[in-house]
Amino acid sequence: MKTGIPRGSFSALLGTQSLTVFNDNLFKQVVLLLAVAAQVGSSSGFDLQALSGLAFSLPFVFFAATAGDVADRFRKRDVLLAAKWAEVGVMLFATLAFTTGSFAAVIMVLFLMGSQSAFLGPAKYGSMVEHFEPPELGRANGIMQATVLASVILGMGAAGLLLKRYEEHLWVLGLIYTAVAATGVLVAWKVHPQPPADAGRRLRLNPWLPVRTGLARAAQVPGLRPAILGHGLYWLLGGVLVFAWNEMGSKVLLVDSTTWTLRLASLSLSSAAGCLAAGALSRRCTGTWLPLCGGLGLAASFFAVALGPRDPLFIWICLLAGSFSGGFYLIPLRTLIQRLPPREEIGRTLGTSQLTDWVFIVAASLLKQFSASVGLDVIDLFWVLGAILCLALFPLAARLPAMPSAPASPPPPEA
Repeated sequence: MKTGIPRGSFSALLGTQSLTVFNDNLFKQVVLLLAVAAQVGSSSGFDLQALSGLAFSLPFVFFAATAGDVADRFRKRDVLLAAKWAEVGVMLFATLAFTTGSFAAVIMVLFLMGSQSAFLGPAKYGSMVEHFEPPELGRANGIMQATVLASVILGMGAAGLLLKRYEEHLWVLGLIYTAVAATGVLVAWKVHPQPPADAGRRLRLNPWLPVRTGLARAAQVPGLRPAILGHGLYWLLGGVLVFAWNEMGSKVLLVDSTTWTLRLASLSLSSAAGCLAAGALSRRCTGTWLPLCGGLGLAASFFAVALGPRDPLFIWICLLAGSFSGGFYLIPLRTLIQRLPPREEIGRTLGTSQLTDWVFIVAASLLKQFSASVGLDVIDLFWVLGAILCLALFPLAARLPAMPSAPASPPPPEA
């Protein structure tokens, strides 16, 4: 923890993030369950689940880079508070949408919720750089990622129970969401404020200009763009893994859906444990071998699933090990993305990275659709995942620098 910053400030940041992720996933999963129910017997050609997912995802593509500029232009604590107050308003709108029974209004709520979350991300991870010295940042990232994964599990797990309890009074759910969001505001107030990184940053209405600028600036810092792309690749692999897991459980392995879903949740817990371990180890490791070893472990688990017996227990154990290894790949890349750019560029870089992650998440859907169109067996898809990771891993590791002890020098000013 940096001198002058209260020790409780990081706890407040963790609490703010946990409440946001919990609320996001609780709301999204309830909407997805409602979409499935609405789809039954409907003659509409729209896949309501896909439409719901798209409504939440698009704001990250549209606003992520602009959110990075905002995180540099203003105090990051102020951006956090603005996003949390926006969440309160969005959840009140959700209460109204549930009261009217309009699914179109619910879709709009998803878009607005994704928008406020998009602005929260760069400010949150940028605040961590202000809180911690370089040797401690990797450990802090491990703790942060572990709490994110735990909040995802809690939010999705609570959705079914709450929907069953309040199915006839959905407006009560809206009030629960609002209460969680309001609690997040109170917690965010305890995050220690720091001066703006670049108070003179000009904000542009065109959301694609910050994207172009962010990618150009990243190319000027050795190792930064490979770290951003490698970080995005993790989410492509994870997105395809979830699709494959659901499909092989119901169509190939023919296992009980409840048990198989619980095992999927256990993969998230294993990944959280890997993130914690990687964060602790990164305090003593400044080389590039940590993401290389983590990536090789994850690739090995993919190849084991593709090559081994089609047994649910064997596949689960392989992917448990792979998920743990994935933490050693992810956390060093996240830390490099935070530490490589100069202070006044951290928000912009994190916004660019967030956008890249979501582009890769969309690519996961396209890859799964392509594999189905060419008739690729869902188990054999793990050959593809392992090959993609191996092909990217060694060039990536060769271009990653060791962890710097201080931010890089600023790149030349824009023309």
